[in-house]
Amino acid sequence: SALVGSQVANAAPPDGTYRGPVTASKGLTLNCTLSFEVSSGGTQVGFIGLAGAMCYTWFQNLPYGMTSTGATSGTFAITGIDAEVWVYGGCQGSMTGTWTGTTLNIDAVLPPKVAGTGNCTFKGWVQKID
Repeated sequence: SALVGSQVANAAPPDGTYRGPVTASKGLTLNCTLSFEVSSGGTQVGFIGLAGAMCYTWFQNLPYGMTSTGATSGTFAITGIDAEVWVYGGCQGSMTGTWTGTTLNIDAVLPPKVAGTGNCTFKGWVQKID
């Protein structure tokens, strides 16, 4: 492949706690604060939560995996999400986006756990706070 010579070793967003504003939608569109804890060299999320008026979400079956591309920036995915949310039907799948240093930009659509109840969307950003 022509890209082999230009590839660099993958890094990952650094371990720590990330927090920031997201718009979360499923039936209702809510302004929430997303927080999560990255560990194991950027490969695991052991805690994830949404806070704010009506942002009731129960993330279950933790920990979730985390994958990323790039050396100092690239794409990321928090994989294996299983969540009950503020309306019936829940969400499952991967929360995805791009990362640069200690900022992760989230632009994700997760399918419902119960068919026909609508996707969950998350858009916003989080930044490492510790």
